[in-house]
Amino acid sequence: MIGSDIPLLKGKDKAGWYLAVYDEVFWNYGKNVGANDFDQNRAYLALGKGLSKSLKLEVGSMNQFLQQRNGRIFELNYTAMVSLFSTLRWHK
Repeated sequence: MIGSDIPLLKGKDKAGWYLAVYDEVFWNYGKNVGANDFDQNRAYLALGKGLSKSLKLEVGSMNQFLQQRNGRIFELNYTAMVSLFSTLRWHK
């Protein structure tokens, strides 16, 4: 998986607006793999807002492209996502 948060406004304000993007690819391997080495790809784009130094909210969409086990049929799925992320400290 590779991803990034891209600030939309200049400055280093942790509570600012940003674009969140990521892409991850899944590959099957090993002796039990049948007709599909490629499994799926997930691409994500969201608008995010830092609510505080340790809390952020994202609203976006994920595109999932996957190959079924028979290796001949592909699916394309779109998912609307609302995510709340926390980076609270659990120890001092």
